Amino acid sequence: MARARQTARRTVGRRNGSTHGAGRGASGSGKLASTARAGGRRAPAERARGARASRSGTDAAQVLKRQHDEALELFRILAGASGDERRSTFLRLADVLAAHATIEERLLYSELTRHDETGDLARDAVEEHLAMKRLLADMLEEQLSDEVFDAKRRVLEDEVRRHVEEEERRLLPRAAKLVGRERMAELGAELERTFGELMQHEPRRNLPREAEGTPVLH
Repeated sequence: MARARQTARRTVGRRNGSTHGAGRGASGSGKLASTARAGGRRAPAERARGARASRSGTDAAQVLKRQHDEALELFRILAGASGDERRSTFLRLADVLAAHATIEERLLYSELTRHDETGDLARDAVEEHLAMKRLLADMLEEQLSDEVFDAKRRVLEDEVRRHVEEEERRLLPRAAKLVGRERMAELGAELERTFGELMQHEPRRNLPREAEGTPVLH
């Protein structure tokens, strides 16, 4: 009987050990599942970082897209700003848009008008710039009421967003195929350098004169 009880205890012990082992295995599986789920959650963030990284290069398209991003972020800030913050944000936006339009017209569009595939798109873009400059010139007048300023801001943002979408969706991809990677890299360096130079001299000051003129490309 004693031997039978000892045998029974050993059998139960083995069974309990197996159960504990299974518990440890289940715990390990849970950790793996948890890690897999965490990895799944990280994937969208990694994709987002990858998408942002695509705008961090130095070819012409990437340089211009970064400037687009800055302008759209300034619009977002401007919509919720007031007083001195609103004025300083708007002046920064006006400088960014003025310098951006100048480098596109001077360095990119002038080259693209020489090609049938991009000529009309570039000329259309210049006309859109002219409309933008006229709105900006109006908004630089300090005697505007808040209501009128906000109305012009909303219209300007709509115009800029449409322009950016068209440029990124159609014009820049065609330009990249047309002029090639090497030339796009050269243009990117020229665009970035010229933009930096223009931003040192408050390019918004040229907007009233440019708004009264005719498009630079015909």
